[in-house]
Amino acid sequence: MVEGDRMTIKKLGVLGDVHAEDETLLAALEFFAAVGVDRVVCVGDVIDGAGDAERCISALRSREITTVRGNHERWFTESRRMLLSDATPEESLSEGSVAWLRRLPAMQTIPTVSGDALLCHSLGRNDLSRLRPDDPIDPDCPSWALQGLLDDAAGCRFVVNGHTHLPMVREVGHVVVLNAGTLSSSYDPVVMLVDFEQLEVAWYPCAASFVATTPVRRERVPHLRGR
Repeated sequence: MVEGDRMTIKKLGVLGDVHAEDETLLAALEFFAAVGVDRVVCVGDVIDGAGDAERCISALRSREITTVRGNHERWFTESRRMLLSDATPEESLSEGSVAWLRRLPAMQTIPTVSGDALLCHSLGRNDLSRLRPDDPIDPDCPSWALQGLLDDAAGCRFVVNGHTHLPMVREVGHVVVLNAGTLSSSYDPVVMLVDFEQLEVAWYPCAASFVATTPVRRERVPHLRGR
């Protein structure tokens, strides 16, 4: 759907933390192509895992998948990964892939038919603080990390993120946070499909070369007060 000079998204495919799961990533991209989404985005942490990070980056670059920087990409650019057992060696990446990692933004605004969505890794510019499904929130006095998220998401109705590896729909202030989960086989890998027209979110189980056609979980996106 085109509004003015920009495309507003009805259906969005979201890749959670990838962590070098190249076979699962390729299966997820094929799944999104088959179901017919308007756009695919990635919440970051593409590298650092047991799979082929170069292949993951190549797949995202060649398809021009909108991707934001995760904490693992930031650590890569800051050379702060000496304690990671599954760190992606820089020498395993092409010059183009390294340059792509260094250019990734912390945040990106995605226009949807129900309002703008802020794509980020965790809580806006903050790529390390977490919001889990059962974390307490004081609506009258949000933490500094959540207040930072609300500041970064000013003008947005949704936040699309990852980092915790836990799928989630949760209201925080003036936004609804949609967590995509992860592709990592060390957790419960899923991909997320958001229907911004019907205000529904579904997560589909995935594994190497396979994405289920039936969602493991489906949730309605709440109507925010005053919207």
